[in-house]
Amino acid sequence: MNFSLLPLLLSLIPMLGWGTMDFLGAKVSRKLGEIFGLFVFQFVGLLLMLPLVFFIPLKVTEALFFVFILGIFNMGAWLSFMHGAKVGHISIVGPIGQGGYAIASILGIIFLKEHLNLIKVTSIFIVFVGVTLLSVNLDAIKKINTSRLYKGAIFAVIAAIIPE
Repeated sequence: MNFSLLPLLLSLIPMLGWGTMDFLGAKVSRKLGEIFGLFVFQFVGLLLMLPLVFFIPLKVTEALFFVFILGIFNMGAWLSFMHGAKVGHISIVGPIGQGGYAIASILGIIFLKEHLNLIKVTSIFIVFVGVTLLSVNLDAIKKINTSRLYKGAIFAVIAAIIPE
């Protein structure tokens, strides 16, 4: 097995970025509200990405309809995430929201004919178990025998399900 540390090391960069972004998203949504906070995030992203427009190949314009639809899904996912971060704990909402990548893996296997092996199945299963354990308030189950979700967890699950 040819294993390189480069993909692992390169994956740490977005991990740090997304973790920081989740933390800042929680702070912004608690101070400004989720809708204005989402507007600020999207606006700053637009300003940062605008210079790259000059480097986009012309063929991308053929897919503008799909880009527009993806933008709507992205906004819905972020709005749900920002609301979850506003009303809940970011230590719970953040990892649940990132659980959507397991759904992307499953969709890739189904629609893009990506290969499925034991490691992928195990990893996807672990993500779903982790999301479930993060979502459910185990103390409430012990005390009153009903499962109650942590505040914000349902919005993080919605954010994970909506494709970005």
